[in-house]
Amino acid sequence: MRCFSLLLCGLLAGCAMPNKPYWVSNWKRNPQAVEPAQVDPKRFSSRLAVVELDEQGDLWGGHQLETARKMVHDSPKRPLLVIYIHGWQTNAHPKNRDLQTFSNFIAKLEAAPEVKDYFTVTGVFIGWRGASYTSESSLTGIGYIARQASFWSRLDATNRVAGVPLTGAISELVSAARACPSDRGVSMLIGYSFGGRILERTLGQALVSQHAYSSDQDGALLPADLTILINPASESLYARQLKLAMKNWKSPHPAIISLTSESDLVTAVAWPTANWISNIFGGFRKYIRQGTKESQKSFIVSTAGHDPRMPTHAFVNEGLATVPDGRSAFEYNAEKATAKRFYVTQPTGKTIAYGLETLPGNRPGVLPTGGYWVLHVPSEILRGHGGIFEEGGIFSEQVTDVLAALYSITNTDAIRSTQRVELNTSR
Repeated sequence: MRCFSLLLCGLLAGCAMPNKPYWVSNWKRNPQAVEPAQVDPKRFSSRLAVVELDEQGDLWGGHQLETARKMVHDSPKRPLLVIYIHGWQTNAHPKNRDLQTFSNFIAKLEAAPEVKDYFTVTGVFIGWRGASYTSESSLTGIGYIARQASFWSRLDATNRVAGVPLTGAISELVSAARACPSDRGVSMLIGYSFGGRILERTLGQALVSQHAYSSDQDGALLPADLTILINPASESLYARQLKLAMKNWKSPHPAIISLTSESDLVTAVAWPTANWISNIFGGFRKYIRQGTKESQKSFIVSTAGHDPRMPTHAFVNEGLATVPDGRSAFEYNAEKATAKRFYVTQPTGKTIAYGLETLPGNRPGVLPTGGYWVLHVPSEILRGHGGIFEEGGIFSEQVTDVLAALYSITNTDAIRSTQRVELNTSR
């Protein structure tokens, strides 16, 4: 038995991913961030920077962050900063498909006429040890079991990654975009799956801390022009806490928008099941709201996107339509989209018109919006947990059209991220 245990440990150790950076040269001796110019331009956008955090949530030195900050600050045109945090079973390895998909998304933004004429795009990929076992050794057998069982250790890792170093890095990058000498920049934060959990927790603490300023100023400074969680693998409990902390949110501009695909079985079934197992013996209490008791555990074992108490808006399919003036859906949405009308391009090339419907706030058990929008996304826009890789994954043309629409809808001339909005931490 002891020999078997030693053999098992040896096999698992052999397929474990090391805790090391991938975008730092000579990191053991003289760490320097890998400049974008050093990366194969055929594989990655020249406007891509990578900032990595280790297993404990510390930055791998400050060189990567400084490289990214300088790229943003030195933008010749108005900066368009996109910060992305990846999910489980992936990392910042140069051969990683998630990194490649994000780089393709940045390149697509750079090439869009409605973007390149006015903006300089910079994409920042936040890498963390989301994969603790190599993909090559974990497709079958013990390696596969170990990879799936890493859910719990990677869940714990997200708590460490969502700490002070990441909060500081995001704040520094967004500040660089806002203070760019050429023009005040636009910033977008995106977290996917476990990356959504990291981003939610990182920003949540910063948002609520701004309450200290709301009594003698106009409220809290929003972290970015658009903050999106895509299929976030996060307990709805944290969304509940944020919604209640920000229940007196007065601005129509949300602090966070959570998007979950209707066909995402990972956050609908697999994630809640795994989290239920890890909380079998947890200590939970009952909430009493509006005279009704609610189990605290029910918020732990469900994600916000699949908790009927959380959704604030719904997509309304208006059918096939033609984008006005012969423009692309992305171009129209970025400039003129409203909650009543925006467009999404289908893989067939046709476009569908959509609207956003605000759901009634008197539904049983529903929580206040609180500057935190939660939406179900139709499968024709985002399929499953990660989308279709060949179509761009979570950065497909359909999702990109929606992101442009959400930016336009939530960033009218009267609603900017420089505006301060009131937070309230009372329960």
